Amino acid sequence: MSDEHELKLLNLDWHEAMRLDRASKKGDPEALAFFADVRSGKGQCLICGANLEDDEGVAMIVPDPGASELLALIGRQCVECNSLTWQVRAHKLIKLFKAMYPGWHVARGSARPAIRR
Repeated sequence: MSDEHELKLLNLDWHEAMRLDRASKKGDPEALAFFADVRSGKGQCLICGANLEDDEGVAMIVPDPGASELLALIGRQCVECNSLTWQVRAHKLIKLFKAMYPGWHVARGSARPAIRR
């Protein structure tokens, strides 16, 4: 097993991601286990690339700008990025998405983090 901190991203149907978020707020074991799994192991912050240890940081859900259908892009976010205002996080995500998807332009709500769990 590698000691590398890798960026881990998940794609999930947007409605399913929102269902899991609502369920986790109510303490649903399945949803809590899903978000715990997202935060498990070593990883990197989606926004700044900081190394994250096991169960460090929070999971964030944003619309996937590269998807042709409504998909959620789920990744981890470090505590420092989580403490930024949503406007600063959105600006950083816009820069990231433009690098990931050349020719992509921001549309209303396409880069604002929906969830910070």
